[in-house]
Amino acid sequence: MPVLQHPWFFGGLIIFAAGYSLQITVTLLARVPRNKVLQGVDALRFGIWTSAIAAALAMGAFTWSYLGIPRTVVGQGYYEYLFWGGGHVLQFTHTLLKLVAWIWLAQVTGAEGSRDLCGRRPGARFFGYFEPRRAWRGP
Repeated sequence: MPVLQHPWFFGGLIIFAAGYSLQITVTLLARVPRNKVLQGVDALRFGIWTSAIAAALAMGAFTWSYLGIPRTVVGQGYYEYLFWGGGHVLQFTHTLLKLVAWIWLAQVTGAEGSRDLCGRRPGARFFGYFEPRRAWRGP
C-alpha cells in the first residue's frame, strides 16, 4: 500500500503515539482508589486506571517490536511485525474500557443489580463479570 510509505503517514503515526502516550501517563499519575470496597466513581476510575496499565504495556510492545525488527524486513511484513504483538495487548485495553462503559451505563440507567456491580473485588468484576455463562441461565 503506497499510503503506508508516505511521510504524512509516519508523521501522523508519531503524533498519535505521542498523544496516546501522554494520555496514558496522565491517567497513570492520577489518584488510584485504595478503598477495599470500590463503588460508583471509584470503581470506574479503577477500571480506567487498569486499562491505562494495559495501554502502557501495548506501547511498550510496539516500541520493543520497532527496536527488534531487522532492517532487512520491508513492505507489509514490516507492519505485521511492528503492530502484531502490541495490537493484541491493545485489544485488552479496549475490552477493559468497554467494561467500564457498560458498568457506567448500568449505573446511570438504574439497571437491576447495577448497585452490586462493583462490590468488594472490582478487579474480579472487571475481568469476569460479563462472562457468557452468567448471561445464559440454561433450561
